[in-house]
Amino acid sequence: MSNVQEVFGKFAIEIDGKVTLFDNKSEAETAAIMIEQEADFEARADAYIAARELDPTGRMTKNKVNVIKDFLAFEATAPADEDF
Repeated sequence: MSNVQEVFGKFAIEIDGKVTLFDNKSEAETAAIMIEQEADFEARADAYIAARELDPTGRMTKNKVNVIKDFLAFEATAPADEDF
């Protein structure tokens, strides 16, 4: 995962050569994971959409894809021994 640094009460990561600040560490970690594993998350979300025979161009489907990718990033940042 990208290195998350606390800077003046915010949390920073480097995205495409630019430093981006987030209000909390969780958001920064999720963004870092999303960048690093974007292709995998996209493929998994696409597989779900195909399995459910949803219209990949539909607005609701795009929203579902975003939620799926956000959840996968959350899951990847959670400690292995954490109960949900």
